[in-house]
Amino acid sequence: MVSITNKVVDFTQINPSVWNDSDQLKELSKKLHGAEKIIIFDAESNSPKEVERIKWSSTFLDVLTMQSQNPHKAEIIEESFNLAFGDMPEGNKKSSIKEFIKRNHVFLGIKKPHFDFSKSSIAKHANSKFIIKFDAFLESVSQKLKKLYQTSETVQKTDKIGVAILTCNNGGGHRIAAQAVKAHLDTIPKFETHIINIDELSDPLNTVTNGAIKSWQVFWKYRQENETEKANILTDIQWELHHFIPAQSQHEVNLKIQKLGSSIIINTVHHEPHRYATSPELDLPHFFINTDYELPPQLEELSEKTDNIKVFTPIDYKKSNPNLLPIGYPIRPGFFKKFSQEEKMQLRNKYGVGPNEDLIVVQMGSLAAGLSEDIEKMNKMRLYKKTHFVILCANNPKAKETIEKIHKDNAERKLNRKTAKNNKISSPGKDFNANHRKNKENIVFHAVSEFQNDEEMSLFFQASDEVFGKCGGCTSAEIAATEANLLVYKPFPWELPNLKYLSDRDQAKKISSIDDLQTYLNSKKRSIKHGPREPVLDWRSSIVDHLEKSLSTSKDEPASNSQPQDVKRPIKPYSNSKWFAIFVRHVKRALNSLKTVIAYLKHFFANSGSSSLKDTIRRIRLWMKYA
Repeated sequence: MVSITNKVVDFTQINPSVWNDSDQLKELSKKLHGAEKIIIFDAESNSPKEVERIKWSSTFLDVLTMQSQNPHKAEIIEESFNLAFGDMPEGNKKSSIKEFIKRNHVFLGIKKPHFDFSKSSIAKHANSKFIIKFDAFLESVSQKLKKLYQTSETVQKTDKIGVAILTCNNGGGHRIAAQAVKAHLDTIPKFETHIINIDELSDPLNTVTNGAIKSWQVFWKYRQENETEKANILTDIQWELHHFIPAQSQHEVNLKIQKLGSSIIINTVHHEPHRYATSPELDLPHFFINTDYELPPQLEELSEKTDNIKVFTPIDYKKSNPNLLPIGYPIRPGFFKKFSQEEKMQLRNKYGVGPNEDLIVVQMGSLAAGLSEDIEKMNKMRLYKKTHFVILCANNPKAKETIEKIHKDNAERKLNRKTAKNNKISSPGKDFNANHRKNKENIVFHAVSEFQNDEEMSLFFQASDEVFGKCGGCTSAEIAATEANLLVYKPFPWELPNLKYLSDRDQAKKISSIDDLQTYLNSKKRSIKHGPREPVLDWRSSIVDHLEKSLSTSKDEPASNSQPQDVKRPIKPYSNSKWFAIFVRHVKRALNSLKTVIAYLKHFFANSGSSSLKDTIRRIRLWMKYA
């Protein structure tokens, strides 16, 4: 176990058994929350060292380092601030300027941003003298960042357009979207693409364990083994370690992009966009991909404040913001293919699905938890029609083991009944109602571990009567494109906008339990109708145009004047109508926020247990901090 004394957690005494024991993980998480210091092994000095917790009341540099996940940029900002405002006496004015910089550090980069101070918290300080000082601050940041990144090691330049695609391990949808974009751009000779997984660049857990543990590898091991509680605790530990060792993901990403010589950034990591908006530091066009059907307020706000950051959205949100680009969801190309009725029948025949029988495809996604237990419950359903369940369990080996066990048990039960009948002795199934036995035998499970390509998975969706599973962003987009029907099983709170999107297209129904699933499958008139729907946006037809346009626009922009000017910039106050529009927008956001909190609380009460409570509190904390 980790040595824990007097609010100090000693990671140099760690025992590998910690990561396989839920109780020890809980204890570590609990103590880490209350710890003031941790002890880790310092590779440079080859000895243990103490690291103190960074608090929100800590120094200007500490907070910037934690927020930006880029200690080098944080040091540059502090140095530049001291150069420009060093002669200013300490007080409320200087503190308010620091707070303004903390909130807007994401916009500070090689290209100087233009702030309208009339709309900020420091409007009362925005006189001519202040603007000159702030221009000097911005110029210093710009020059130092340029020196930091433009002198970095780079690969040999080519005639191709380099595209860096950022992704993460927080759900399979982020990776699939990144892979889909790369696969499409790789078919166009002018592009050269590289995927950068930010979770593999900077990992505080890897740091404190001296390289012994990679958090993303352990996390996915827990997920694949349905160890949901351990996965949630590990996420909590990793997040808490950021208060001691701020990740350097931002800096590592910048160096990687610079080394690759990329000209464009595409980013599927939108859940913490203020941390991964790397374009200000490198002055490159930056495109976020919104991998859910709800537009995050912080992402919308980020795109409103700078033209260098744009957002690819899966649908048209009817917003006036020109930097929101509705191109469709980047799903794999095979899901756009429409299969013939003959091809669908061939697949159904392959799995023995008769004319009056149902084919249900079970697709639980990368965040599936407890799928093997759900399969056992599904095996006990009483269905009036023979139903074939095809379980897509590539990321869930336990689900495959459960299906194999069910097949073995069913074969033994049939053999026992046949033997009992031939010997004219009492059958083990005789005590059961005959109709019930018949209903149970109406259920057939098929396990599918892997696909040859995405077209094969698309065919499963199109040939099915229903798809049963979660409604993550990627799955929802694939369902919409294939015109399949999704029975959404216990959706997570963050998946509710995706459920609404599919429900509005009459392609989804919420299923709260296996009993609900049984009721729905036995109903004579099902609520979801089959048939063609409105076509989804095909992202492939427009993404290339947007990427090329961003490069031509950046080349046409005039160089900004690097010398601060002794002029008073006009400060135009908002009109009454503008203030009212802002008020209405914030009220709407507050109502949506309240709905989100209520959804999380409902999720907790529906899934009681300490791990669910911790997971709920953790997600609400993150949401309140960034949204």
